[in-house]
Amino acid sequence: MTDMATLMRQQLNASLTNQLNAAVQAGDIAAAHAATKTIAELAAASVPQQAAATKPKFDNEEIRKTMAAKASWFGTDPKKSAKAVEFAKNMEPTAFETVEKFSDALIAAVDDEFKPATTKPEDGDENEPSEEKAPVIKKTDAPTGDTGRSARSGSSSGPWGKLSDAPKDVSDNIKRQAEKFTRTKEAKDKFIVTALGSAYADHQRKTGAKK
Repeated sequence: MTDMATLMRQQLNASLTNQLNAAVQAGDIAAAHAATKTIAELAAASVPQQAAATKPKFDNEEIRKTMAAKASWFGTDPKKSAKAVEFAKNMEPTAFETVEKFSDALIAAVDDEFKPATTKPEDGDENEPSEEKAPVIKKTDAPTGDTGRSARSGSSSGPWGKLSDAPKDVSDNIKRQAEKFTRTKEAKDKFIVTALGSAYADHQRKTGAKK
């Protein structure tokens, strides 16, 4: 939608163009030169305004300072700091009014990524029947070990190239973050690929540690 300033510039430019055409037809060189100069000055004045409309209101240095002030782990926790940098690369600063709002969204994404896993409820009378059935299914239908874990989690045994390759909780988390922190399909696809790679690497490290 055209704003008032842009509409006025367009009208002024059209008026100057008409003056230039009239001066050329009348052979008035001085008037033609004056109209041409004014048109050029108007065009030059509009360029910085157009560029400012798409330029972020803050730079990387401001983001780092704000993150350090808001998040005690930024710059000290290598995992969280690396994840923050990764997420920031896939976010669009122009979508945020201030560096504080950008940093708040970034911190929320990292906190969500590293939130503790939901603990299982304590054993009770209602859970006992299902727990008694679990060993039976495990013994008759699936072997113990890596094959059994892959079958239960629904994840691929190789690198995760798409959301369906990752466990459901991981894919849901990545999809939710992609929808929240990206604005275009290209940025969303890039975010998902990067997040899947990081999640798979974390999964491999955790699996190796358990072994």
